[in-house]
Amino acid sequence: PVLLIDFYDDRLALDAVTNNNFLDSFLLTRYLIQNGHRRIAFIGNINSTHSIQDRFLGYSKALIRSDIDISAEYIISDRNHNGEFTELKLPSPLPTAFVCNCDEIAHKLIRQLEDLHIRVPDDCSVVAFNDTHFSTDSEPKITTIASDSDTMALKSVEIIVRKMKSPEYSAGLVPIRGVFIKR
Repeated sequence: PVLLIDFYDDRLALDAVTNNNFLDSFLLTRYLIQNGHRRIAFIGNINSTHSIQDRFLGYSKALIRSDIDISAEYIISDRNHNGEFTELKLPSPLPTAFVCNCDEIAHKLIRQLEDLHIRVPDDCSVVAFNDTHFSTDSEPKITTIASDSDTMALKSVEIIVRKMKSPEYSAGLVPIRGVFIKR
């Protein structure tokens, strides 16, 4: 039996256990909105991976649900078509908050904002995903969404065991909600 973990490919008919990137991004963006932000940018190449695209869609839904226009200049690519990080081109006027597709990009953004004498979180807010060392090495530390690895592992084992017992069983796409870490 085959099971994809932490990614999926909609071109393949394979079961997958993934992060619930859509819901997690929706909740993270809504958190920014609830804290008074209305000019919120998304940083990530939405054509790069399913996880980045799903995070963008969650971000978009949060804006739509709050009657905030999605501004094309607030969708900022962070990598080229080869997946290599590129310089972040910040819009003017500057957003008051950024939803970054990963902690590494958030860390890079904070350093770039510091070079422009923009203080995080005093002048703008930055949130991200993955809870990697970048979220804790950064100053300030980054509010992020961590994978619930324990739940993902348990669900993956449950699906594989069931598939071994019943080869015709299909779990489909099983999204697991992440853990919000406020810093």
